[in-house]
Amino acid sequence: MSEYERFEFKQIFNAAGSMTRDEYDSYCVNILASHVDDRYTCLRGPRPSGAILLIDDDYHSVVYGGVYPPKGSPSCKEVGKCMIVDNHCVRSIHAEVRAIVHAAAIGYPVYESTLYSWNKPCYNCTITAIAAGVKRIVYVHIVYNEEKTQQAIQNAGIICEKYEGYIGE
Repeated sequence: MSEYERFEFKQIFNAAGSMTRDEYDSYCVNILASHVDDRYTCLRGPRPSGAILLIDDDYHSVVYGGVYPPKGSPSCKEVGKCMIVDNHCVRSIHAEVRAIVHAAAIGYPVYESTLYSWNKPCYNCTITAIAAGVKRIVYVHIVYNEEKTQQAIQNAGIICEKYEGYIGE
């Protein structure tokens, strides 16, 4: 798959031509579930990570962000170890930031988008999403639950919620 992979919603809409928020949430979480393992190049757990960005309910476009190092750099799997700084692997770009960068690289506006993340975003990913204008973050698993992240979310007034409908694993 292309590094700038783009999913498009096709033939999954109801008769009105759009889905409810719950249907978008379910669909996006299932995209994550089906792609998270094969696009994770970090050796660090506790689980693989991935993120997708629902750009606009009207565009019906989703940009996927896996966990990869910058172009031309070796991955943790290739090197055989992670590069840990402040309890984070810094060799790879986190999936949430990758999704936001991918959207920008292919010309999609991020403002007012929804970020779906397999794991609750860390502080740096959260403040990047806030700066980019993401209006809502939906995650499946809690990995990072830092106080400073909670404060940034509260200060920005964005919605950050755990998706409770996933029954996998």
